[in-house]
This record gives sequence, C-alpha cells and structure tokens, in this order.
Amino acid sequence: MLSTHQSVSVSTSSVAPVYSAVVTVPLIVGLVGSGAPLAYLLALVPIVLVWAGMSENDDRQPDKGSIYAWAVRSHPVMGWIGGYCLAVTGVVATSGLAYVALDAWLPGLPAWAKALAGAVLIAVATAVSSTNVRITSAVQTAGVLVQVAAAVVLVSVFLRVGPTLTPMTGTATDWLHAVLLAVFAFWGFDAVYALSEESHPGVPRRAAAVSLVLLVAIFLVFSLLGASPHPDAAEALVHPVVVAGVVVSCVMALGSTLIPTARGVSAMAERGHLPSALTPLRTAEVASAAGAVAWLALALVVPGIFWDSIEMLSIFVGAYFTISSLTAAAHDRGALKVVHLVGAALMGLITAAALVTMFDPEYGETRIGDVGGVGLLAVGFTALGVALAVLVVRGRGASGGGRAVSA
Repeated sequence: MLSTHQSVSVSTSSVAPVYSAVVTVPLIVGLVGSGAPLAYLLALVPIVLVWAGMSENDDRQPDKGSIYAWAVRSHPVMGWIGGYCLAVTGVVATSGLAYVALDAWLPGLPAWAKALAGAVLIAVATAVSSTNVRITSAVQTAGVLVQVAAAVVLVSVFLRVGPTLTPMTGTATDWLHAVLLAVFAFWGFDAVYALSEESHPGVPRRAAAVSLVLLVAIFLVFSLLGASPHPDAAEALVHPVVVAGVVVSCVMALGSTLIPTARGVSAMAERGHLPSALTPLRTAEVASAAGAVAWLALALVVPGIFWDSIEMLSIFVGAYFTISSLTAAAHDRGALKVVHLVGAALMGLITAAALVTMFDPEYGETRIGDVGGVGLLAVGFTALGVALAVLVVRGRGASGGGRAVSA
C-alpha cells in the first residue's frame, strides 16, 4: 500500500510544476507584473475547493475510476462525461509533454525525430508505470527532487538580487486571464485519487494537500523571480539546473499523467461503458499510451491543431473538476454542501471564461475566419463527448446495464 510521501510524489509530478511555471509565469507577469504571485494565490482558492470535493468523494468511494466512478452511479451521463474528460486530458497532455520534453532537451531535432523519440518516451513511461506502483513512486520522487533543486536555485538568486519587482499592472480583464492561467497550472494534483485502491485510507486527501502546498511554493518562487527586472533573474531562469528541471518535469509527468487516464478507462470498461477488452489495467495502459502516440503524430501532420488541442485541455480539466464538486455536493449536507456548490460554481465560471477567450482568433495557432481554432476544437470535442455519453449510457440501459465499478 502507498504511503503519504509516496503518493505526494505522484500527485506533484503529475502537474509537471517546473514546466508549468516556466510556461505560465512569463504570461502572467506580462499581464499583471509583480501581481503574478497574487494571481497564483487567488487561483489556489477554487483549487482548494476542488480538493475538498474530491477528497470527500474519495473518502466515500475509493475507486481507481476517480471522477467517473464517483459520478456514474448517481448520474450515468455526467459520470461518463467526467471519464471522457479525464481520458481526453490524459491522452492529449501526455503527447504534449513528450514533445515539449524533447524540445527542451534536444531543440535541434526535426519534428519527425521529436515525434519518434516522443513515442519512445511514452512507451518507456508506460512500461515503468505498469510494472509496480511503488517503482513508479520512487522514480517520481527522484524527479520531484530535481524540480525542488531547480526551485532552490531560484530562491538563492532571489535572495541575492532582492525583491526588485516590476509594478503591479493590468486591467480587470488582464487579472481574469492571469488567474485563469494560474488555476489550470495546478492541474494534475488529482492523479493521486486514482490510486486510492492501492493507498492507505486518507492518504489521497493528505497527499494532495501536501502536493498543493509544494506546488504553490514552486509557483511563487518562479513568479517572484519572473517579475524581477534584475538581469540575474532572467539568467537564473535558464540556469542548467532549471532547464534540467523543465525536462525532468515533463518526462516524470508522462507516467503519472497516464495513471488516472488508464485507470479511468479500465473502470469505464468494467461497467460496460467502453469495450470490455479494455478492462484489464495493463491493456488500458497500453491503449492510453497508444492514443497519446497517435495524437503525437498530429505534430507531423497538422502541427497547428496539435498545439491547439493542448491549449483546449483546460476546458476538459475544468469540466471534470466541476462535475467532481457537484457530485460531492449531491452527497453532503449543511456547510460542506455549500462549500462544494461554491467550488462547482467557481470552476464552472472559470471554465466558461476560459472557453470564451479561446474563440479569439489570436488565441492559438489556427482559426476559421474570425473564430479561434482552439475554441472550435473544444466545442467539437465537447459535442462528441456528450453525444457518446448519451448513446453509450442509453445503450447500456437498454441492454440491462453493466457490472458495477469495483470499490
């Protein structure tokens, strides 16, 4: 059984914190200047509410299917959509992480070589994650230590240059965009809930909480230095240890991101909501990895759509976060019910706001006329998921339903 510290490694590495910080901090600083640390702290509010809902769901029903298993018994269509969102984010994010890791590690490689090497990375990560959960945790722990070392390097530079920050800037719209970016930088902390069946009681709740503390510390360090105009601050962000942290961050996240994806697919197959051949966990892992490799091929065929598909993921993350909080609210009473409803409302509004920005033609790599391709992709994937949910759930109802999800 996994202990708290082992689970913390999985939860933290799934976020790819150093990579997430390197990507989001410059954007947030560009929007609100030295307000970047505050943006991350504000983003932590809805994330903590989501954590509370997920923890309640997991305490009530510890299951490898996580969001799918929590919601499907009470609301079959909503549960299926939650599982679909989890699968989409896992498959597409894994392909993106593999490509980005190679882009940072070997930037001179042509696209075809990065795609091929990325497929190898995904295969290796799948092999490691499918052997033994403890081995996966040990590997993830080593990766988290490298990322902490990168943060320590930045702390030492910040202490040397001092808090010479740029002014806090930005309109209300800029602050909204900054907080949206910061909210989705935390995505992945919930991977630990997919390991509930292999953890001691209460471990996922504690591990996710510790992970969030560690994540916000890393984001604050990066944002404080990113907002500094001192020339040493900019040089620190390309320090060899920090660059190594980016590469390790992406590579380590490959295996941990596949964990909830494969386990969710397996749970859906157990209930008859996916082909029964996907029920064995090993088969679900291979299928999830194959999906990520296939999506990675888009980087060769239609690179614009590949990157836009990664940009759209926040919609599906926000959707299953919202479903989780709604599920928790449906089972709790009193003050806890209110907390979960507030969490669902916040995540729903945040997700809707994020979707609106994606229709901007300047957002992402593609567009159709004056409409951004990212928004169109998000709507297309959403429509597909809802249609499949209705068809599959109705089909199972007509045939008498499937087996219950394992508890």
